[in-house]
Amino acid sequence: MSDHPKRTTSGQFAKGQSGNPAGAAARKPKPILTPHDINLLILDIATRETQLRTDRGFETVNMIERNALALASGNKVGTAPGAFIALAKAAAWGVQRHREREEEEARIAAQREAQR
Repeated sequence: MSDHPKRTTSGQFAKGQSGNPAGAAARKPKPILTPHDINLLILDIATRETQLRTDRGFETVNMIERNALALASGNKVGTAPGAFIALAKAAAWGVQRHREREEEEARIAAQREAQR
């Protein structure tokens, strides 16, 4: 049997013949991001390198530096650079708190294990 569905001479599918006999491909659900995952994603973006044209030519800087330089330039840049820096700062604090919480949980677990 042919891999192609049966069609009439006018191009229509034959009666009872599906145009997609294999069915739709299975979809993989997107993973649910935790707040920690989102913080890591923000920090990954904030530390990406980008090219910046300055009076000295092109320089390679990360996104935090680029936004800080935009704020420091004195030009009208809107609120986006400041908001990005604040977002990255909050993400860094979130990652730090997460790390401290994990260390504290490990310390408590080790103490409980030592008491047994």
